[in-house]
Amino acid sequence: MNLDGRPGEWRWKCNLAVLKQSLNKWDDFPALLDAGNVYTGPSLFARGGNSDYVQPGNPEHMNAIETLFPSYRLETIEGAGHWLHAEKPKDFVELTARFLDDIEGV
Repeated sequence: MNLDGRPGEWRWKCNLAVLKQSLNKWDDFPALLDAGNVYTGPSLFARGGNSDYVQPGNPEHMNAIETLFPSYRLETIEGAGHWLHAEKPKDFVELTARFLDDIEGV
């Protein structure tokens, strides 16, 4: 997702061409775990409290995140679903800004 617009008129814009081009690679995700691919830098997983896509109580979900992103931070925006950036844009921007401030200089 990218921000598009100008101050006071921002909106989220998807790069649909890249998403379409990458669809066939999404099924390869489980193979990443087996291949030992790891990103050790700081990473933010922002989830909506009403979304089941990332389930903090699900060992399979958490194992995948912990294995691939050992320096992750998982944050929940309550009252949002899977499209938390669209449903709670102010909360999403504040959460993301805090994360970026925290990792500045890392």
